[in-house]
Amino acid sequence: MKILELGIAVVAAVACVSAINSNNIRTDNDPCIIPGIYCGMTTEEVFDVVGTDYSEYADENNPGEMEYYFQLDRVDCLGIDMPAEMFFEFSPKGELFNYGYHIGCVYDVNTNEYSYPYDESQLLEAYETIYDILESTLGSGQETSIASESIKEYSWKSRDNEEIWFMVGTDLWSSGVNEILLSSADESLRN
Repeated sequence: MKILELGIAVVAAVACVSAINSNNIRTDNDPCIIPGIYCGMTTEEVFDVVGTDYSEYADENNPGEMEYYFQLDRVDCLGIDMPAEMFFEFSPKGELFNYGYHIGCVYDVNTNEYSYPYDESQLLEAYETIYDILESTLGSGQETSIASESIKEYSWKSRDNEEIWFMVGTDLWSSGVNEILLSSADESLRN
């Protein structure tokens, strides 16, 4: 009986590895923040992983760049039961150069507006949960201060030129924008 159980476990493990490899998902302490996604992918490769239920926008400030947004009820891979917006930004060459999450923002499809219903203590609690996950995979982050409005902010160098940026704040970018931002970018792919 033990041999049969071991055989079933081996078959299941091989099937899991095969599924991961066929979906181009990296697993060896993968620093990606969205499973299966990394900078340099094409739109087709990204949509193969995350689907096509998105809103798309041309970036008015950067001609040729495209942005895609996905609304999430929660961010399961980060253990956060809080709504979020997953985003992907592509260069004019069609390469993914920035992706991640705006956590704590709620998009209303009826009004076409965002709300930010979480206070500082709720955001900090979620931030600490996510930081623990990132630290277990990437090690301790380097404290940064790119956004003057942030309460906490860390970054990590991941692969090649890719850098992960993680911050939380209230009144970010403009009044009332209370959120967590987690992104991974390779600015060398932008042009």
